[in-house]
Amino acid sequence: MWQGMVCLACNQIWWTWEVEDVFRKVKTGHKQAMKEFSVKQFRQIDELVVLVRGPLSKNDRSKFNTVLIIDVHARDIIDNFVRDSILDAREFQWESQLRSVSSSSRVFTHPGKSLKVIEFKIGVWKVMQNN
Repeated sequence: MWQGMVCLACNQIWWTWEVEDVFRKVKTGHKQAMKEFSVKQFRQIDELVVLVRGPLSKNDRSKFNTVLIIDVHARDIIDNFVRDSILDAREFQWESQLRSVSSSSRVFTHPGKSLKVIEFKIGVWKVMQNN
């Protein structure tokens, strides 16, 4: 069952990156990027529904159903962004969806090398990002 948790965590990280990418596209002049992303999400959910309706083990069906529920929630968020014209990553409606907190930053040194490590907590997950 832990594979399902890893899948959900990766799904959320990827979705967050995609939304941030949409905001970057809007900032560079692609004003329809959020609407296009919404259409993409509807298409992906339709494909997932077809997969869930097919032959799956009970465990796999449970995992896909969980991903489907999360994806429907994500689609609803993007639909609200389209409806309310949320087109900037600094807007409260987007920032209120983020669940990560940068908790610390440390610099480790080694002869001839310096490594800055920033720790992020995403839910119960801890991710190390090297900068």
